[in-house]
Amino acid sequence: MSGFSVEFIHRDSVKSLFHDPTLTPEARLRQAARRSMARHAHAARINNSAAAAGASGSDDSDADVVSPMVPQNFEYLMALDVSTPPVRMLALADTGSSLASSSYARLPCDAFACKALGDAASCRATGSGNNICVYRYAFADGSCTAGPVTVDAFTFSTGLSVPDDGLVGLANGPISLVSQLSAKTPFAHKFSYCLVPYSSSETVSSSLNFGSHAIVSSSPGAATTPLVAGRNKSFYTIALDSIKVAGKPVPLQTTTTKLIVDSGTMLTYLPKAVLDPLVAALTAAIKLPRVKSPETLYAVCYDVRRRAPEDVGKSIPDVTLVLGGGGEVRLPWGNTFVVENKGTTVCLALVESHLPEFILGNVAQQNLHVGFDLERRTVSFAPAIARAPATPPPPHTLITSRGRTSGLSEIGRI
Repeated sequence: MSGFSVEFIHRDSVKSLFHDPTLTPEARLRQAARRSMARHAHAARINNSAAAAGASGSDDSDADVVSPMVPQNFEYLMALDVSTPPVRMLALADTGSSLASSSYARLPCDAFACKALGDAASCRATGSGNNICVYRYAFADGSCTAGPVTVDAFTFSTGLSVPDDGLVGLANGPISLVSQLSAKTPFAHKFSYCLVPYSSSETVSSSLNFGSHAIVSSSPGAATTPLVAGRNKSFYTIALDSIKVAGKPVPLQTTTTKLIVDSGTMLTYLPKAVLDPLVAALTAAIKLPRVKSPETLYAVCYDVRRRAPEDVGKSIPDVTLVLGGGGEVRLPWGNTFVVENKGTTVCLALVESHLPEFILGNVAQQNLHVGFDLERRTVSFAPAIARAPATPPPPHTLITSRGRTSGLSEIGRI
């Protein structure tokens, strides 16, 4: 078998330990928006601090650095079993020395995984006289993880109602989960996901796919664009050449914009030179009454109380993203607006970015099959109706290297 699919569980799903049954759909949506804004604001503070330090010429490389963690600013969870016998967890769990596993082992300094860490790895002598590989790895948000580099068995299958024990690393690097899957299995350097809309039932999960199940470029209507160099090599960055509203080009105040494709951020963040002309084109085309935003979360909202759900889409034009290489991704109104106030209000899910990187959030990616091909260095988008895997796949086990962390074990993030 050359591919498999698992459930990509939203944090507010009934299958997640974070599910709060007392929250209304509107409250869950607003919490997601606030998480998105908090994550963006935290990253902006880190970026501004780094820029200020660079401008002042200060060098604190030998000082102790403490950065606050931003807890729970994530959207999707993935179930997997770790070690032998298997222990059910979400994402990458802490495999500390207290975990009894027949497949757990620490790696020596000459192991490939140790060398792949580069300057982040070093050697440490043990009481038995052996040298083991240890690491210290920092992330883009300023947090870090450290400990011995180890191997253990990871088994992937669909999962239900399990605690959160880490974040799955699917970034573009030699030690990310997708790279290790590719090295040890026939699943190639490919993964994809298809996100169900926020309006879907709490019991409906999205899907996360690997190998042959993740081939998107050959799907009907697919748009493929090359990955481009970004400030952070771990992120999947693509070029946005232009934007259309109702098929008409928007006169942007800038040339090519770089977008990070991010499943962990709800909102889409654009530079002011792109956002302002886009909002102007949308507001000129939409003939609906303007209303105030719930809790001032959004910049533009409309009253749709007198519109049947099927008629709302007729009042809001599609937005088309023209990507590097010429591929076009059409975003229906449900990918650019969110529904608020029990269906009486729709609000634009596009906001201004305060980072050098701009972000294509998960609302914009709903009901799109988004595929990442790390061999061809491309990202593909195809229209789809997102559904979780129909039946649980058979388990797939690999031995993968990782370090001991405290509830955080990603090497990059999407």
